[in-house]
Amino acid sequence: MASINNTSYIVSGSDDKTIKIWNYKSGALWKTLTGHNASVKSVASISNTEYIVSGSDDKTIKIWNYASGNLTNTLIGHSNSVTSVASIANTDYIVSGSNDSTIKIWNYKTGTLIRTVKEESNCLASIANTINFVSGSRDSVMIYEFQKFEDINGTINNTINYSDWI
Repeated sequence: MASINNTSYIVSGSDDKTIKIWNYKSGALWKTLTGHNASVKSVASISNTEYIVSGSDDKTIKIWNYASGNLTNTLIGHSNSVTSVASIANTDYIVSGSNDSTIKIWNYKTGTLIRTVKEESNCLASIANTINFVSGSRDSVMIYEFQKFEDINGTINNTINYSDWI
Protein backbone atom coordinates (compact mmCIF):
# COMPACT_ATOMS: atom_id res chain seq x y z
CA MET A 1 0.00 0.00 0.00
CA ALA A 2 1.21 3.52 -0.75
CA SER A 3 -0.07 7.06 -0.80
CA ILE A 4 -0.22 8.87 -4.13
CA ASN A 5 1.69 12.16 -4.28
CA ASN A 6 -0.24 15.22 -3.15
CA THR A 7 -3.66 13.59 -3.52
CA SER A 8 -6.30 12.10 -1.26
CA TYR A 9 -5.68 8.66 -2.76
CA ILE A 10 -3.92 5.51 -1.66
CA VAL A 11 -3.09 2.52 -3.83
CA SER A 12 -3.13 -1.15 -2.88
CA GLY A 13 -2.14 -4.41 -4.55
CA SER A 14 -4.07 -7.60 -4.13
CA ASP A 15 -3.98 -11.39 -4.49
CA ASP A 16 -6.82 -11.04 -7.02
CA LYS A 17 -4.24 -9.61 -9.52
CA THR A 18 -5.65 -6.07 -9.29
CA ILE A 19 -4.50 -2.68 -8.10
CA LYS A 20 -7.08 -0.57 -6.35
CA ILE A 21 -7.02 3.17 -5.85
CA TRP A 22 -8.96 4.42 -2.85
CA ASN A 23 -10.00 7.84 -1.59
CA TYR A 24 -8.66 7.70 1.95
CA LYS A 25 -10.90 10.54 3.11
CA SER A 26 -14.16 8.86 2.12
CA GLY A 27 -12.99 5.24 2.02
CA ALA A 28 -14.52 4.88 -1.44
CA LEU A 29 -12.94 2.82 -4.20
CA TRP A 30 -12.02 5.15 -7.08
CA LYS A 31 -10.47 2.81 -9.67
CA THR A 32 -9.45 -0.78 -10.21
CA LEU A 33 -6.49 -1.45 -12.51
CA THR A 34 -6.06 -4.83 -14.19
CA GLY A 35 -3.12 -6.21 -16.13
CA HIS A 36 -1.07 -8.49 -13.90
CA ASN A 37 -1.40 -12.28 -14.30
CA ALA A 38 -0.72 -13.10 -10.64
CA SER A 39 -0.88 -11.52 -7.16
CA VAL A 40 0.30 -7.92 -6.89
CA LYS A 41 2.90 -7.89 -4.11
CA SER A 42 4.00 -4.25 -4.03
CA VAL A 43 2.90 -0.81 -5.19
CA ALA A 44 4.51 2.62 -4.99
CA SER A 45 3.89 6.14 -6.18
CA ILE A 46 6.53 7.59 -8.50
CA SER A 47 7.54 10.85 -6.86
CA ASN A 48 6.19 14.09 -8.33
CA THR A 49 4.41 12.35 -11.25
CA GLU A 50 1.01 10.96 -12.15
CA TYR A 51 2.44 7.43 -12.23
CA ILE A 52 2.39 4.44 -9.93
CA VAL A 53 4.44 1.25 -10.17
CA SER A 54 3.45 -2.29 -9.26
CA GLY A 55 5.35 -5.56 -8.81
CA SER A 56 3.80 -9.01 -9.06
CA ASP A 57 4.21 -12.74 -8.69
CA ASP A 58 4.01 -12.77 -12.52
CA LYS A 59 7.67 -11.53 -12.45
CA THR A 60 6.80 -8.15 -14.01
CA ILE A 61 6.85 -4.51 -13.01
CA LYS A 62 4.10 -2.35 -14.46
CA ILE A 63 3.92 1.43 -14.77
CA TRP A 64 0.45 3.01 -14.65
CA ASN A 65 -0.97 6.49 -15.09
CA TYR A 66 -3.20 6.55 -12.02
CA ALA A 67 -5.42 9.40 -13.29
CA SER A 68 -6.36 7.68 -16.55
CA GLY A 69 -5.89 4.11 -15.30
CA ASN A 70 -3.80 3.32 -18.39
CA LEU A 71 -0.92 0.85 -18.34
CA THR A 72 2.06 2.69 -19.86
CA ASN A 73 4.87 0.14 -19.61
CA THR A 74 5.68 -3.41 -18.54
CA LEU A 75 9.23 -4.09 -17.36
CA ILE A 76 10.51 -7.64 -17.73
CA GLY A 77 13.80 -8.87 -16.26
CA HIS A 78 13.25 -10.73 -13.01
CA SER A 79 13.22 -14.53 -13.00
CA ASN A 80 10.98 -14.84 -9.92
CA SER A 81 8.24 -12.92 -8.08
CA VAL A 82 8.72 -9.16 -7.76
CA THR A 83 8.21 -8.58 -4.04
CA SER A 84 9.02 -4.90 -3.71
CA VAL A 85 9.07 -1.70 -5.76
CA ALA A 86 10.05 1.86 -4.92
CA SER A 87 10.71 5.16 -6.66
CA ILE A 88 14.04 6.96 -6.34
CA ALA A 89 12.98 10.48 -5.41
CA ASN A 90 13.15 13.23 -8.03
CA THR A 91 14.58 10.97 -10.75
CA ASP A 92 13.29 8.85 -13.63
CA TYR A 93 14.34 5.71 -11.74
CA ILE A 94 12.52 2.99 -9.88
CA VAL A 95 13.93 -0.04 -8.06
CA SER A 96 12.53 -3.53 -7.85
CA GLY A 97 13.38 -6.41 -5.55
CA SER A 98 12.64 -10.04 -6.31
CA ASN A 99 12.72 -13.56 -4.97
CA ASP A 100 15.44 -14.12 -7.60
CA SER A 101 17.79 -12.39 -5.10
CA THR A 102 18.34 -9.30 -7.24
CA ILE A 103 17.57 -5.62 -7.00
CA LYS A 104 17.09 -3.93 -10.36
CA ILE A 105 17.20 -0.22 -11.16
CA TRP A 106 15.08 0.89 -14.12
CA ASN A 107 14.33 4.07 -16.02
CA TYR A 108 10.55 3.96 -15.75
CA LYS A 109 10.03 6.31 -18.71
CA THR A 110 12.03 4.27 -21.22
CA GLY A 111 11.77 0.84 -19.58
CA THR A 112 15.56 0.52 -19.71
CA LEU A 113 17.26 -1.69 -17.12
CA ILE A 114 20.05 0.45 -15.65
CA ARG A 115 21.69 -1.92 -13.19
CA THR A 116 21.25 -5.27 -11.46
CA VAL A 117 22.59 -5.81 -7.96
CA LYS A 118 22.84 -9.37 -6.66
CA GLU A 119 21.26 -8.96 -3.26
CA GLU A 120 18.32 -10.51 -1.44
CA SER A 121 15.63 -7.92 -0.82
CA ASN A 122 12.28 -8.40 0.86
CA CYS A 123 11.39 -4.71 0.93
CA LEU A 124 12.59 -1.48 -0.66
CA ALA A 125 11.99 2.16 0.17
CA SER A 126 13.32 5.46 -1.07
CA ILE A 127 14.85 7.87 1.39
CA ALA A 128 13.05 11.22 1.25
CA ASN A 129 14.77 14.12 -0.50
CA THR A 130 17.73 12.00 -1.61
CA ILE A 131 18.56 9.65 -4.46
CA ASN A 132 19.22 6.92 -1.92
CA PHE A 133 17.16 3.84 -1.21
CA VAL A 134 17.13 1.19 1.46
CA SER A 135 16.71 -2.57 1.09
CA GLY A 136 15.71 -4.97 3.82
CA SER A 137 16.05 -8.73 3.98
CA ARG A 138 15.83 -11.41 6.66
CA ASP A 139 19.20 -10.55 8.16
CA SER A 140 20.26 -7.10 6.97
CA VAL A 141 19.34 -3.58 6.01
CA MET A 142 21.39 -2.01 3.21
CA ILE A 143 21.49 1.65 2.29
CA TYR A 144 22.26 2.35 -1.37
CA GLU A 145 23.44 5.62 -2.84
CA PHE A 146 22.64 5.81 -6.54
CA GLN A 147 24.76 8.20 -8.61
CA LYS A 148 24.56 8.97 -12.29
CA PHE A 149 27.37 10.81 -14.00
CA GLU A 150 28.68 11.56 -17.46
CA ASP A 151 32.31 10.74 -18.19
CA ILE A 152 34.71 12.80 -20.28
CA ASN A 153 33.56 11.06 -23.48
CA GLY A 154 29.89 11.81 -22.81
CA THR A 155 29.10 8.24 -21.74
CA ILE A 156 26.51 7.96 -19.01
CA ASN A 157 27.74 5.87 -16.08
CA ASN A 158 25.96 4.74 -12.96
CA THR A 159 27.48 3.77 -9.66
CA ILE A 160 25.94 2.29 -6.58
CA ASN A 161 27.60 2.51 -3.21
CA TYR A 162 26.14 0.68 -0.26
CA SER A 163 26.75 0.04 3.38
CA ASP A 164 25.50 -2.61 5.80
CA TRP A 165 23.44 -0.98 8.46
CA ILE A 166 22.43 -4.00 10.49
